[in-house]
Amino acid sequence: MKKLILILLSFVAFNLGAQEKIEVKRETTKKSQQKLVQDDNPKVLAKTETRKLSKELNLSAEQQQRVFDIFLIHFEEELKNKEKIKKLIASKNSNNKNEIKQKIAKQKNGNKETINTKLKEVLTSEQFKNYQNKRKVEEKNRQKKLSIKN
Repeated sequence: MKKLILILLSFVAFNLGAQEKIEVKRETTKKSQQKLVQDDNPKVLAKTETRKLSKELNLSAEQQQRVFDIFLIHFEEELKNKEKIKKLIASKNSNNKNEIKQKIAKQKNGNKETINTKLKEVLTSEQFKNYQNKRKVEEKNRQKKLSIKN
């Protein structure tokens, strides 16, 4: 009987310790995500995205520079669009939130298409296929996270 109680207590203690570690890990990932979102410097964002792609796709130096330029332009435009959207939300004339949501969705889809066409010119066909596959996986993961939150 004593052994059973001892085993039960050790099992409970082990589970409590594991839960604490998971919560700490979630907090650190949330902090890093918030840092990335708050960092509105287009050069930094373009540099991180270029590093990520060069690791994933083994880009040459010329490709890295061209990809950096593409993402720099993209993030500068995105920053301008964010400012416009903030002004729309802040203005009391635009009461229709659905219109704002539709504008945001159209901009995101348009931005994805323009980036894909520009990257297709820079990357080889094999690199571009790998790029698209990785983006599809990332999109599926985002959808899973959104469905879990809701």
